[in-house]
Amino acid sequence: MNWKIDIESRTATHATGLVVRFGERGRDGAIDGTAIAGLDKVNPADAARLMREAGEAFSAAIKNPRNRFIHHITVTTGHTRKSYRNEVGDDVVLVCADLIARAIKGRVEIPGTNGYTISADTSRKRSLLCVVRAPAGERIVTFAIARHSQGGASLWRLLIETASLPVVALDCPPEPWCAVRLEQGAMSHAHVLPIIADLERCIAWAWLGKE
Repeated sequence: MNWKIDIESRTATHATGLVVRFGERGRDGAIDGTAIAGLDKVNPADAARLMREAGEAFSAAIKNPRNRFIHHITVTTGHTRKSYRNEVGDDVVLVCADLIARAIKGRVEIPGTNGYTISADTSRKRSLLCVVRAPAGERIVTFAIARHSQGGASLWRLLIETASLPVVALDCPPEPWCAVRLEQGAMSHAHVLPIIADLERCIAWAWLGKE
């Protein structure tokens, strides 16, 4: 099919110039598309077929593991990147899924960190809120994962409004996302922050894989 898919802008562009933009997946699993350009260049007899093809091409693209990504943002620095699913091995996802299950019950030690712990809260709909603590118990990082707009906006506000340090990133990104907030004690533990950053995206993909 002669379609160019842009996952980030959620558009499918046909060789004829037809551009279709897709919304978020609804509760029924459907993704609605709207022609935003080029419809006047299409033969009316072909319009329905092309819209159907656009939906099929876009759905195939977002299901392709190579194209799946989350927005990974640090709200206290403004740093942002796309974290792709294929950056995280399936074996790591399994380990992190087990870590999440144990962290929901209480603080558990993060492997390879000599006493740093993580706890997790799933009380907010379709979201995960995690706190990383130093061996002495002080908070150093809080991060949240939202898989859907349902609950994502309120979780984002929670991260921003309860921050103890100034925040830079103020606009909630499209779901799914993993948002990170450094706490007052973070800089005293700078040596472990790169390990925690890797953990964040691995935990995110493990959590997203639960649905």
